Amino acid sequence: MRQKLTALPRYQKRIIAVVFDVVCVWLCFLAAMMTRLGSDLVTGFVHQAPVFVFMLLPLSAMPFFVRMGLYRAVLRCMRQDAMWNIVKAAGFATLGLVVMDKLLLTQLVIPRSVPLIYCLYLATALSGTRYLMARWLIGSNIRTVLLQWVRVSRAPTHLSGRPVVLVGDIDVAAQAIEVLDSSRQYMPQAVIDIQGQNAGGEIAARKIYQLDDMAKVVLKHQPAQILLTLSPRPRKERRRIIKQLEVFGLPIKTIPCWRDITANRVRIDSFRDIDIADVLERDEVPCDPDLMAKNIDGRVVLITGAGGSIGAELSLQVLRQHPAMLIVVDQCEYNLYQCEQRLTAESSEQVDVVAVLLSTQDQTSLVKLMQRFRVETVFHAAAYKHVPMVEHNVIQGLANNLCSTISVAQAAVIAGVGQVVLVSSDKAVRPTNVMGASKRLSELYLQALNHVAEFAPLSIEQHCNGVNSKQLHGRLTRRTHFVAVRFGNVLGSSGSVVPLFKQQIEQGGPVTVTHPEITRYFMTIPEAARLVIQAGALAAADVYVLDMGKPVRIVQLAERLIRLSGLTVRSDNNPEGDVDIVFTGLRDGEKLYEELLIGNDPQPTPHPGIFCANEQRVSWQQLMQFWDLLSAAFTRDDEVEVRQLAIDFVQAVDQGEDVAAWLAAAYGKRDAPEKNASDVTQLVSSGH
Repeated sequence: MRQKLTALPRYQKRIIAVVFDVVCVWLCFLAAMMTRLGSDLVTGFVHQAPVFVFMLLPLSAMPFFVRMGLYRAVLRCMRQDAMWNIVKAAGFATLGLVVMDKLLLTQLVIPRSVPLIYCLYLATALSGTRYLMARWLIGSNIRTVLLQWVRVSRAPTHLSGRPVVLVGDIDVAAQAIEVLDSSRQYMPQAVIDIQGQNAGGEIAARKIYQLDDMAKVVLKHQPAQILLTLSPRPRKERRRIIKQLEVFGLPIKTIPCWRDITANRVRIDSFRDIDIADVLERDEVPCDPDLMAKNIDGRVVLITGAGGSIGAELSLQVLRQHPAMLIVVDQCEYNLYQCEQRLTAESSEQVDVVAVLLSTQDQTSLVKLMQRFRVETVFHAAAYKHVPMVEHNVIQGLANNLCSTISVAQAAVIAGVGQVVLVSSDKAVRPTNVMGASKRLSELYLQALNHVAEFAPLSIEQHCNGVNSKQLHGRLTRRTHFVAVRFGNVLGSSGSVVPLFKQQIEQGGPVTVTHPEITRYFMTIPEAARLVIQAGALAAADVYVLDMGKPVRIVQLAERLIRLSGLTVRSDNNPEGDVDIVFTGLRDGEKLYEELLIGNDPQPTPHPGIFCANEQRVSWQQLMQFWDLLSAAFTRDDEVEVRQLAIDFVQAVDQGEDVAAWLAAAYGKRDAPEKNASDVTQLVSSGH
């Protein structure tokens, strides 16, 4: 019933309201006469003056109802302070009754007390029924309606503050105005109804316009800011609305969820900038609930790097799939504490959350942890991800990223873990920097491991940054399946350009971009985490690539953020602009364009947003021989050689070169080689 009434065209709603008010006028007048004279005299009065009662009486009231805006207000958005207009309308209607009585009635006399009684009855009937109907239309129960009815209105006696225009859904805007009116920080001037159905009406004395009237509203009210009051809707539609508002050059903020507003959980300072994901021309990939739950529901799950941006979101998404236990691992105490607090607040009593302060390079402790809790699924998100930082700390960065992957994988094999999912990066494709090379080497290691039943574990204890990781001896039997998931940049992660740009804009600029043509792939953190989980559940390939959409030019992203802040870009065409964009040049190891695939033949999967990457791989024997070279360079603390070996090896593999010949040549170049190059060539060839 509520939905049917709400969905009626506006003119039909007005007709219903007019008919209802006419009936109210009749009933209130007759009730007033009955109160004063009794039922018998009232019946006689109606018989003697039917024209007055049924025609002239409504005419004495309706013009005042129209003039006071009773049919402009959106009923379901009506508030207590709006009832004062109804009381005044009832007063003027009473005045109309008195005038009509004096002018038109000659033989019949209306007692002097009747207009006063009529006024009280009419004001109560009009305001009470409207208020109760408004509360009912938005879903309030009887108890809530009565409590709100008796509560004293807290509306301010005068309005002040920053002039704003509310753009969005009427229900959300009405609730937001209540919050804004109780504060002196914002002064709502008008409301834009994006549906356009309520244009011409009013909410709390603010006129309602349609979106096409935005230019007129800006000229008339001169707002300093736009507040979006949108209920949940597809991101594509949000982008369309934001794009229409950008041209007005006003700062745009988003009002929190309207359910929070109605529950009085929102403060003025919780209004936030719009989500940058609403700006990007990219739709989120749909989620498959079966894939989300496949390797998690009822299982013991371990997540490394849980204190980082991706790891924290992975932890939250995994928790929502009802694992038997969730173990979060990080070596940063503060980040791990924050992650644990967030998960504890979210978790139900059925899910145990265990936070473990541990380095992922500590293979011995990882084995004990996995065996103790019988871990079944591992998501490995721990890594150094900041390209320039790793570029300036080659050995530490490569040792951390690669050695931690080796440590987690070998510990998982020993503990009998069913699956390990590596969070990789688009920088692993044809890497020109150490961070990308470390990710590609991690992928190659897991690929090689996937294709052996038994293997001799790599010795990493001497390269684990002081961690006493016990050396493994003998051969291991693999029952674990390994998957690497590769994707681009995530919005809002640590080191992301978006928070940096916002900070620079707040400081007045300049906004720094490395190159005018640089592009990157972007994805939201929640979407990336969900796709990593789903790709891991497919488990039919070694490396998966996520559909990142189209690459985004970073300079265009910076320009949009400046415009959404209500500012303009200073340039040759606009020398009076507010914020400069400065190009600083590509940093060490930074690429102009990022890629997601090494080859050009990705294979589809049952999930539309996930593809198999069919790429070159190396044998386990070849990987062990490369590790021998890299390990020796680690031992010599030779950053130049470590960097060169890592990047050259992955480039040789990805370009389809003869890996055996490359390894033989690398052994030959090494100072004081342990083997003759020809012997090495024979050894490498026999390892195929």
